[in-house]
Amino acid sequence: KAITVSTLDEKYQKIIDDRVNHPYQYEFEVPGDLEGFTPGFLTATVQNGVLKGSAIERVGQTPAYDPMFHLNDLSISAFECNKIAVKLKHNLPNNNNSTIEIFFTTNSDKNLNQDKSARAAIPTKSSDEFVEYIVDFSENEFWTGTITGIRLDIFHCAGDYEIDYVRFIIDE
Repeated sequence: KAITVSTLDEKYQKIIDDRVNHPYQYEFEVPGDLEGFTPGFLTATVQNGVLKGSAIERVGQTPAYDPMFHLNDLSISAFECNKIAVKLKHNLPNNNNSTIEIFFTTNSDKNLNQDKSARAAIPTKSSDEFVEYIVDFSENEFWTGTITGIRLDIFHCAGDYEIDYVRFIIDE
């Protein structure tokens, strides 16, 4: 039976207030703020302008590693947006090659499945610099109507990650 109070200084409050002007751009600039992303099978913390963590092993399951984030309560026109940019640094042990894969839900189909996904290949180890990966849905016949949620699978193996941003690319 405790009450915890946290205050933000003006700098962080301005960042939060400015999100209205830049919807669907997730920059991870406020410490501790996952900006609506819910982690699954990975650790996640926001520090120094990045979302970072490590994959967690799923003991007795196949695949053993499947780190992901869910982001719900979206309302994005599939007509106006058909790409998502993820700026990422990662380290995948054991020379594993992998992909970033993004699944999506729409206003007419709330199920996540392979048909409603797109991916971009990532190398075993990124450089010490962040690399922007573009996941393109323009060829996916199910990317229609209103996009209501995504699941971001950052890779499909053990590893560490840092995400600088996730941005829906809106074609004005």
